[in-house]
Amino acid sequence: MKIIVAATLAASLLMPSAFAEDEEAGTEEAAADPELLKIDFTEVLEKGRAAWVEPEGSTADEATIKYNVAYTLGFYTRVLYHEFGHGIVMDFKLPVMGKEEDAVDSLAVLTLLDNEDPAVDEMLVAVLDVYFDFGDPGDIAWDSHSMPEQRAYAVLCMLVGDDPEGYKAVADEAGMPADRQAKCPWEYKKTRESWENVLADNLLPDTEPPTTGVTVVYQDPKPEFAIAANLIKASGIGEAVAWQMENRYRLPGPVTISFDNCGEVNALYHYDTRTVQFCYEYAELVRSNAIKFRTAEKKPDPKPTDEELDEATGEDDPAAAPQRRSRSRQSAQRPGWVTPSLTSEKHPKVMLVGWQTPVVRAPAFSGVAASVMHFPPVHCDPSVQVLPASG
Repeated sequence: MKIIVAATLAASLLMPSAFAEDEEAGTEEAAADPELLKIDFTEVLEKGRAAWVEPEGSTADEATIKYNVAYTLGFYTRVLYHEFGHGIVMDFKLPVMGKEEDAVDSLAVLTLLDNEDPAVDEMLVAVLDVYFDFGDPGDIAWDSHSMPEQRAYAVLCMLVGDDPEGYKAVADEAGMPADRQAKCPWEYKKTRESWENVLADNLLPDTEPPTTGVTVVYQDPKPEFAIAANLIKASGIGEAVAWQMENRYRLPGPVTISFDNCGEVNALYHYDTRTVQFCYEYAELVRSNAIKFRTAEKKPDPKPTDEELDEATGEDDPAAAPQRRSRSRQSAQRPGWVTPSLTSEKHPKVMLVGWQTPVVRAPAFSGVAASVMHFPPVHCDPSVQVLPASG
């Protein structure tokens, strides 16, 4: 069974929150005022917080839970913008000089930044943590996607380019050298100018109504994905992104956003059906990672005793003690949490909680979680174009 939701139901999530009293007036006002095409992500996060479920026995405090919500919904939003990017490249026959996955990654970040909502800052920094938490994917240098750590630093460079002062603390904590940070404003400027140039004729003017509609469809989730599916639906992020996209671009035909059970951890754009498919498996992976890496229930690895180290090394030499103590201290430092804040004029009120430097990331995990980084080719009829993408 599938539940279809009209994208216009997302009106309550668009800025400003006080919409026109009737639907027709609201549509006209939105077409005339580009400010109404920006999503109120603060409200999205508030609705997501209301729907968030911590595991039984969790001792996570409110700040951690709120960061988990930003971590999860921030990445969901990036996935939706990323997959729409693939459709936009195809619809408008845009030139792509390089890897398309990298190109639509940058478009997703620019689209998030264009919302100019303070909540977006926390969501974007949380996206970095998501990539770092994916861990080392192994030897996939052949993949169409860049490595997770590379994608994290690409996003970070865009943020530094947009606001060097505001994101300096985050970049420093992530280990991005000063000389690399200095190049980011130029790269950001060129990236934004490039997208603006190729999209210029395909953006809807403020006074032009949508050319088509974007519909959101929810497949009934399997029981193991019910919490993630409810978070998506309760937050309204699917409907908000759909409404924004149909009012932002001169789309040549209707588009569907479909949240599905896929049998794999993935997100796809299907050119044949003009469908953004977001797999519940992927949504659950991100949600469960937020809890796995960030709830207070997650304790650091226990500090090994000198006796345990002696047993492991077969040594009982006093000269080796300083080295052993050093290793013990290193183990105890694994959590590595700090709470940098954005203090620039552009971001005067945003506090980013939970940044973890990549040099102390937890080890790569195994099983289904690791499969998100491999994205095996989709086997299908050769006449049907399907693009595997990570979102």
